[in-house]
Amino acid sequence: MTVRSCRKPLAAASVLCWLLIASGCQSLERSGFIPESMLVSGKEMARKESEYRLRYLTKGDPEAMRWLLGHRLETGMSLAEVNKVFGQDGVEETDDGWIKKHSSRYRRSDESYGWGPDSQGKSVYLVFRNEQLVNFDPAEFR
Repeated sequence: MTVRSCRKPLAAASVLCWLLIASGCQSLERSGFIPESMLVSGKEMARKESEYRLRYLTKGDPEAMRWLLGHRLETGMSLAEVNKVFGQDGVEETDDGWIKKHSSRYRRSDESYGWGPDSQGKSVYLVFRNEQLVNFDPAEFR
């Protein structure tokens, strides 16, 4: 039993190495298997963030908004940090029952903020509890 459990991590590591070699890091990153932030330097990621933020702010580019959501936001960020990522302040959604009523993940006291709309008329709403982003999965936007 012990021998078998020791081989599984080794086998998984071997498979991962094979996947990296066979598929190339870029295709794994695009699939969401490896986050882009692990593949590029901090300086390069900051440059990309600035580029996408500018595209979102100037053109309302939905792909730029999606990139920011998928690569720069994470659960636990403050509202100020999220505002910085988007380059604009979110607008509090005071009538947010429609956001909370379909999920047990949110509390009545949670606060919702919206960013957008983008050039296609779509906005994104994020929920904060105790001034921190909750129940957010960046993989949903990659």
